Amino acid sequence: MLLLRIAALLLVNLFFLQPAVAITIDSFADEAAVSSTSTVGASRSSYIPSSTALGGGRSLSATKTGNGSGTTVFSMGEGSLTHTQGFHGGSSSIIWDGDTNPNTLNPKGLGSVDLTQDGGTALKIRVQFFNFPVNTPIDISVRIYDAITADGSRFSEITLQLNQAWIEDGPRILTIDIPFQSLGIQGLSNITPSYGIPLTAITKVGPSGPARPTAVGAISLTFHGESNNKTPYIILLPLTTNGQCASVMNADGRALDECGVCLESRNANSGRDRCGTCLFGPNGYSYPEKRVADGCGLCPGEANYHSAEGNKDQCGVCFSGPPPYTYRSIRDVCGICGGGKTSASQCSPDNNNCNIVEPTPQILAFEKKLLIEANKLFARFSDAERNYGGAQCPGSLKGTSRRVANAHRGILARAQQTFRSTIAICNKSCTTVSYATTIKSLAPKFRMLERDILSTARKLEQCFRRLGKALPKNGSARETNKAIAATRGKLNDLEAASSRARVCNNR
Repeated sequence: MLLLRIAALLLVNLFFLQPAVAITIDSFADEAAVSSTSTVGASRSSYIPSSTALGGGRSLSATKTGNGSGTTVFSMGEGSLTHTQGFHGGSSSIIWDGDTNPNTLNPKGLGSVDLTQDGGTALKIRVQFFNFPVNTPIDISVRIYDAITADGSRFSEITLQLNQAWIEDGPRILTIDIPFQSLGIQGLSNITPSYGIPLTAITKVGPSGPARPTAVGAISLTFHGESNNKTPYIILLPLTTNGQCASVMNADGRALDECGVCLESRNANSGRDRCGTCLFGPNGYSYPEKRVADGCGLCPGEANYHSAEGNKDQCGVCFSGPPPYTYRSIRDVCGICGGGKTSASQCSPDNNNCNIVEPTPQILAFEKKLLIEANKLFARFSDAERNYGGAQCPGSLKGTSRRVANAHRGILARAQQTFRSTIAICNKSCTTVSYATTIKSLAPKFRMLERDILSTARKLEQCFRRLGKALPKNGSARETNKAIAATRGKLNDLEAASSRARVCNNR
């Protein structure tokens, strides 16, 4: 019956358990096992390389420590680590030290790993099964070595004594959080596991002081069954921290890229813009809507940089931009921005009665209102894209992101070209100008924005529903539809208001 129960637990582990969101010390995914010899005091050990273990692998050892039948078996695979003994005392250990020699421990082998780099504050031990034979406990000790000492004299060790049987039931896992802060204090530790299971925890500090969780050189985990000859059987799930990243650290001991993005994220290593601003960052980060660059794409410190709008001519064309930019005026021979006239004879029958005037505050207000609506939609997509990536939802939004960015840039460029163009008034004091056609011509780009934003909101909704998470405020497809409807209404109002703009000759 016990074997059937263990098999059922392994199936639950394979199909129902969600991976912990934290730095992974070891996923225990590789199949491996060591068994002690029948000789008391003799050990067997083995090194198993792995890309899912800290330091690129781990060393296993099993020892028979007391007389009696059977052997001590230490095994891993399919996401679990198992220790079993016969009717004798026994112990087993697993070491992460970046060293391939299973018979030694290198206290500096990991270099200097920071277990707190992704916001982690504790080590998580998760017990899937413990048989507590004849009411006999078992001890689990975790030792963290500081990378500053080569002799291993600076360390922190905590020993946990399990005093009750535990059989995992569905999602119920016995979880023991070991705060890094508690590892610096010698003596009894106040650690409360989940579900109120009784537990004794004692911390020990090395003669050279406690280990720093920000400079870890090696980690070991040991099952102590020396005083338990009642055939103890215990299973642990992957060993992790409680931080935000779910990856094993890379060869440099990093779980985050230079911008603080977890390495397993699809947005990792996206880099920075030309001004040095990160394109993506940790949870809560938002790429600045008002870019560090000015309106002409120049960064602070570059020649001709002007904050906000940039250094532009009267037609809204930048005098300078990032290399290999070349300034080209769009004013025609008649002084009209984008007018297209190539000969002075085309300007007016009587040039003396013409005047070129700048757009009025009323016209510039039309542009501002149009840009506000475009920016609102773009910001909504950016929020949805960030939440989608932060939740590690499946699939990529890169194609959608490119379409949205192109449509948004197209709207901004067309608006600037139209509303900032100068106006020629000839043979009269005032004229009426309509911008309704321009606003109407931008409808396809707005529709593209709307379709992609609504599609992304629906994908986000489905992903969060599968993960059992609450949607961010205003992130639902319903709220997105409301925002789109509001934008359409304001654009219709703007189209009507801009159809008869009066401009007068002030000469």
